[in-house]
Amino acid sequence: MILINVGTGPSYDLKFEVEKDFEYAKGKFFSNLGFIKDGIGYTAPGQKLQFFLTALNEDFDQKIESEIEVTVSYNDVSRNRYEESFNISFSQFKGLSQLDTSSLSKITRDIEIIKKDFSRVVDRNGFIKIISYTPVSAEIADCKKIEEIYEEFENNKRKFQEKNNNR
Repeated sequence: MILINVGTGPSYDLKFEVEKDFEYAKGKFFSNLGFIKDGIGYTAPGQKLQFFLTALNEDFDQKIESEIEVTVSYNDVSRNRYEESFNISFSQFKGLSQLDTSSLSKITRDIEIIKKDFSRVVDRNGFIKIISYTPVSAEIADCKKIEEIYEEFENNKRKFQEKNNNR
């Protein structure tokens, strides 16, 4: 949503009155946003306030039928009070493509995989596991690994020979 002071002068004491409210997220309503409840003290000529109001990939069918009716009142530099009403309808977005939910599902699955892989690096208290080797201990670990591989090779060789001798 974008609010712009399109006038040539500043506006003061902006107040917002919501006639038709909008649930922009579960349990969160347009009328409860800070600037709607409390107003805005000042906007400069051409000043733009821009913010993300809602995601249409959640409760799309309900939101697409929604309208916001709001009346904005403000003072000019001469303290003249003005009032203007706006009707914001989301129905103009009917028929437009939505975000592909299969992509969201894939992202969710990928994040779960990353989370599972990362849990192998972190202990149950959330601390990163650190395994450090000195050069000597690294050599010993490598030697043990080589011995294990050699032992497995010898076992497989023995089984192969026994199998061929029994033929």
